[in-house]
Amino acid sequence: MPQTLPPTILAVLLPFANVFLLGKTFSKALVLMTGALLCRGGVTVCAALRMVFLASEEQFSKYHRLLSRDRCDLMIGARILLKTLLETFQPQGPITFAIDDTLERRRGKKIQAKGKFKDPIHSSGGKVVISSGLRWMPVMLLTPIPFLKRMVALPFLTVLTWSEKRARELKIRHKSPQKCAAQVVCLLRSWIPSRQMRLVVDAGYACVELFTQCIKYKVTLITRLRANARLFDLPPPRTGKKGRPAKKGNRLTIDEIAKKVSWRRYTVKGYGGEAVVRDLAEWACLWCPVKGEPIRVRLVLSRDPADAKGAIFTLITNDFDIPITEVLEAYIMRWSQEVTHREVREHLGMETQRQWSNNAIARTTPFLFSLYSLVFLIANSLMKEKTIEPGQTTWYCKEGLTFSDLLGAVRRVLREHQFSQIWASSQKLNKYPPEEGLLETFLGLLEAA
Repeated sequence: MPQTLPPTILAVLLPFANVFLLGKTFSKALVLMTGALLCRGGVTVCAALRMVFLASEEQFSKYHRLLSRDRCDLMIGARILLKTLLETFQPQGPITFAIDDTLERRRGKKIQAKGKFKDPIHSSGGKVVISSGLRWMPVMLLTPIPFLKRMVALPFLTVLTWSEKRARELKIRHKSPQKCAAQVVCLLRSWIPSRQMRLVVDAGYACVELFTQCIKYKVTLITRLRANARLFDLPPPRTGKKGRPAKKGNRLTIDEIAKKVSWRRYTVKGYGGEAVVRDLAEWACLWCPVKGEPIRVRLVLSRDPADAKGAIFTLITNDFDIPITEVLEAYIMRWSQEVTHREVREHLGMETQRQWSNNAIARTTPFLFSLYSLVFLIANSLMKEKTIEPGQTTWYCKEGLTFSDLLGAVRRVLREHQFSQIWASSQKLNKYPPEEGLLETFLGLLEAA
């Protein structure tokens, strides 16, 4: 059967034709993308072909070559995707990005990039679990979606970070996730030279190199304070005596700072848009790493008024002009990344791939993360033509749309288009309109299969 897409979906995907060198390669990419969207459970090349009725395709190996050999530039695709997301969901105002790493659990002796990393899902405060797999660093855009009630993290660039031990064994240059994040800041500023940018990361990325890069390119960095951070008071004024002036003041601790600051009560926007009351305070000081010059930073201290113990949550930023409430709200926004990681695994089949070649591994997982953002773009186009209703069951009543509802709407549009193609390609059936209820029967048979 001819492999075409509905006009609404095709309009979203056509700008990505520049990613591929040849038109035939882009056509194969559309086939695999359609199959990946329709797959339930494991997502492999063969499963994707079955979903688009190409199980009898004799030249099926050409779809495997799309991932392992065909020429394509993922960096161009990331730039186009970011530009499309900004034009669709955030055309004005400051842009907030988030960076965090996630582990793709994989086994196989031929997977060169495989290493042993800390498993954040199975680890706890008193127990560290080490798992074998691939460590990915998705770069996500934190933006509100008009038809959702929560902030969404939309990935557009995914970087593979090797373990230091594995890179040393293969005699290749090792780049830590912190080093990669600093390079991403330079890349984002070259793509977006004029707009205000904010980068939110976890405490594991709080390093001198990333702070220096953000200060150089005028990017607001917001992160959690490291437990071993060396904080000092600002240098005292010069006394006029001979000798080199002091570069830093006295050593500080968070408990000492908490006693000096003046606390004020604010109402901030928590996760899911709910109003949360917090006591906030700020303090300017110097962060002095073991190596390098002291960096002037701004601390934002937060505590829960209802907490009897008064536990303090401390954030650090290089921006002294941003309101104190926006610093905390920006860090709360980054929690949407965990939702994205889980939904890519549950609905788009991450960790079910079977590729082992370097090119296929470097392309498949970034493709699945980008597919997550493409679902939102396609759903936004569909919302202009019809309303997407949340799926309801007798045991669970949804108040708003979720990603599974958006993906279900996209799948239904693709299946309706497949049904119309099958009906039109039949010489006997195309003379008559389809009977009422026949489409639902067709969809039910596909779901049962």
